[in-house]
Amino acid sequence: VSSQLGRKEDPEKVHSRSSTLRATSTLALDPKRPIRFLCLHGSGANTNVMKLQIRYIKRHLGAAATFDFLQGGIDWDVEHVDAALIQLFGQGPYYGWWSVHRPDGSSVNRPADFHQELPEARERSHLKYEGAEKAMLRVEAYMREHGPFDVLLGFSQGAILASILTAFCLRREREGGEGPSWHLNVLMCAMVPRDARLMALMQSQAVDFPACIVIGKQDRFYQDG
Repeated sequence: VSSQLGRKEDPEKVHSRSSTLRATSTLALDPKRPIRFLCLHGSGANTNVMKLQIRYIKRHLGAAATFDFLQGGIDWDVEHVDAALIQLFGQGPYYGWWSVHRPDGSSVNRPADFHQELPEARERSHLKYEGAEKAMLRVEAYMREHGPFDVLLGFSQGAILASILTAFCLRREREGGEGPSWHLNVLMCAMVPRDARLMALMQSQAVDFPACIVIGKQDRFYQDG
């Protein structure tokens, strides 16, 4: 979890990558309605935090887009929340999409724990994301009930969630099932999952799906993004 508020950076130092492996026709949108975004916040955050983070995107798109916000299902201990968020938003409540644990069961949900794990995380995936599968089901259920949506926009843990859900839907599509119902991912401050099961899902086959991936080069997790 990088700082939930993000940082103001020199635009030249922000690295944005996009994947357009699928035919561009898959991005054809209904011109009769606004583009619909579903937004997924990061760990130790909530929809109010996410609204602040994307306020400039909303302002730029104006009436051309609408934004839904889905809140994570895991209650987040306020002691594990970024201090800057508490100053702005008070005592919460705050949420996440899953909790992170080491093989011995100890928690890796505080920023300090996460930083300590980072060197090893670059070598192998050894953590467990408890609740990730349930989070994917929640997002899909919301999209079916309230969709259609055009874009999944995720920040930090929410961006990881969008990525693994995309990989899951693409695998299901290859097996004859339903593929992704949306057209584009916007992933901010994302990093690869460190749960071996989810890493295997991402690596089983190329994730052939349009995406805009944004991460600041000065972000301490840039190499893992």
